[in-house]
Amino acid sequence: MTVQRAFDFSGPVVAAPRRRNVVIEAGAGTGKTTAIVAEVLKLMLEQDDLSPERIVLVTFTEKAAGEIADRIRGALEELERELAVGGEELAVGGWRLAGEPVVWPKGSPHPLVVIEDVDAARRRVTRHLANIDTLRSQTIHSFCQSLLRTFPIEAGLDPQFRIIEGFERSLLYGQLYDAWVDEETRLHPTPEIVAEWEVVFAHLGYLFAIRDVLFALLDRRDLLGELDYDLGTFALVQASLEDAVTWVRRSSTAGVKDPAARQVAEYFLEHDTRPDSLDGWLIFLQPIVTRLREIDYRGCGPLKEPMTVLRSGEKGDSIYDRLASHRAAMALLALGRRFIEFLDGEKRKLGVVDFDDLLLRTLAVLDDPAVLSRARSQFDFIFVDEFQDTDRTQARIIDRLARDADNAFVPGRMIVVGDPKQSIYGFRRADPETYYRMTKALRDAGAERRQLLDQYRSDAPLLEAVNAIFDCLFPETEHDPNVFRPAYNALRAGRTTARRPLDARITMLQTNAEEKSDRYFAEAETIAEWIVTHRDGSEHDLQRFAILFRRLTKLDDYLDTFDRYDIEYVLPPTRLFLDRRAPVDLLAVLRAVGYPFDRGAQISAARTPYFALTDDEIAGGIAGGHADGTDAWQSFLATIAGYREAARHLTVSHLMDRIVESSGIESIYAAAVEGARHMRHLEHLRAIAFDYDLATGGSVRQFVDEITRRRTEPDEMEPSLVDETKNAVRILSVHAAKGLEFETVILPD
Repeated sequence: MTVQRAFDFSGPVVAAPRRRNVVIEAGAGTGKTTAIVAEVLKLMLEQDDLSPERIVLVTFTEKAAGEIADRIRGALEELERELAVGGEELAVGGWRLAGEPVVWPKGSPHPLVVIEDVDAARRRVTRHLANIDTLRSQTIHSFCQSLLRTFPIEAGLDPQFRIIEGFERSLLYGQLYDAWVDEETRLHPTPEIVAEWEVVFAHLGYLFAIRDVLFALLDRRDLLGELDYDLGTFALVQASLEDAVTWVRRSSTAGVKDPAARQVAEYFLEHDTRPDSLDGWLIFLQPIVTRLREIDYRGCGPLKEPMTVLRSGEKGDSIYDRLASHRAAMALLALGRRFIEFLDGEKRKLGVVDFDDLLLRTLAVLDDPAVLSRARSQFDFIFVDEFQDTDRTQARIIDRLARDADNAFVPGRMIVVGDPKQSIYGFRRADPETYYRMTKALRDAGAERRQLLDQYRSDAPLLEAVNAIFDCLFPETEHDPNVFRPAYNALRAGRTTARRPLDARITMLQTNAEEKSDRYFAEAETIAEWIVTHRDGSEHDLQRFAILFRRLTKLDDYLDTFDRYDIEYVLPPTRLFLDRRAPVDLLAVLRAVGYPFDRGAQISAARTPYFALTDDEIAGGIAGGHADGTDAWQSFLATIAGYREAARHLTVSHLMDRIVESSGIESIYAAAVEGARHMRHLEHLRAIAFDYDLATGGSVRQFVDEITRRRTEPDEMEPSLVDETKNAVRILSVHAAKGLEFETVILPD
């Protein structure tokens, strides 16, 4: 048997060379998944002793993992049917001539797999199909979990460790944070720890601000865990600061017209102190910090250069502020590392990990040479899809598994597929620089580089427009060599005929609005009218349309318009509605229920439509000096107390139902101009509460805290699969739509 490969898909099929690592750059719609499937088929058809479980396919999402696995199974089944055809048939009805090789994909003018030894291939395909369920197609997190399950003791984990996420993770982290703060500041404080807390508190001003910053740092544990990662030292600016002060002291102020610069110079002349530490310089500069911020370079005359160092940035900034921020950052870094250490210890006791732990603990356990050797021995081939979306930690794990005991890349073990121009998940730590460094290392070690340029997803006119746009966005010009900027390679139309007749491949919809505030409604109406005009009355005529937003801040204006036009739509979960009126009002009531001693929460709840107390009634009730106000306020407090008592035996979602029903808020919203929008938002919030009850079952207070945290997080990038078959327009963000295909895409705004 001979398996031939078409490395240049536009040229002739050539004989298979010695296997090499492969870096495939594949633009959108160029057959990336097909290329991966072809490589897996080649492996299965080349080697008699290869088992599917020796192949690892790492993907970015669960959906992609399932799709690739299904495609491989389908390709094997297709080959099984073709190989089952006898060798004596004539070339009629699509049958092969005797001796003609079997190809895949069938009927392709440029087949990726060519089989000549039919008997050997038939035997191998049958065996691989029988064991195809052992193929390891999984996300990077799932892959790391399987490694940790194999080496739990070496990783310092409970062999039965449990993964926590979402509400449960937030609840646990909040509880552990409170316990850690108590440990740091009350139970076991040290002078150094107290000093760091004082510095951070002085800089940020509020305890909740410290908590927010530390939890933000928690999302970059991959960096904080590296002991050689720091924020620089005072020595980097100390010399220039000392030189600037010396310069000022030795110069005349005769040509200095700026009053702030003159006062700074006079201060230095009167105080000949030479601090030798960061804290010393802060004490020295503190009396003139206001003047430092006010320095105007235009009036500094001969002292412009040293004053530039002292003001250090835009007007309003100063070297003092830079030093104070640096000291606070150093203290925060120390606090963050201690919090992570405490968190890891407590999670180890509880036998739980989160998704970041799966990555970080896998990378750590691979530091053990024995574990690394055993892990490497489990796999022969590693495929990584959407490689441009990997972060530093994920890339390091893959890199270690791709090498041998001599730290050299194993020839033929790695196949990575990606497109650096599609790296849009920076908020998920995706790093194009990581893509560049690792693919360059592979190529330098002899890996083959392929580019898939034939695009099969879009019609030719649309592709021509995209090429024209990207030629401008990625010009072949000199740029900062320290910044990775991929070159744009124009894609070629793989389809010569359109999928279906349209009045145009690209349609520009023009809208006009008299008032700026009406712009989005006008645009939504234009889109709605266009969709209605182009519906064909079929069972799935709305599924053809997808509306992709750059940002979802004005989404409600579009949804209200689609409701008026009776256009069904499917909307993925989004956090933006949490800031809308109806959820904010209900959450205010829930906060008053969950925080009985928070007067601010009570006032906010009393002002909502659920109670509609006036400011006079609230003030009179709190002061107790106004009869009407007292009665209204006391009635409000009694109602909140009743909800609080009900919360002792109701879930959060059931408590919401009781509040909505007993308050009559639905009838109030029904009478409002935006009533349908308010009810839609309430239903979204109740759906979140229902998930919270199922996953965690925590208190009202914990639910409110979790919603507060969610407001600061980016939306999920992978859309929900709910209502996937519903005949409705798909509404997504551009991020969420990455990798999906639609017949007609509408881009508002």
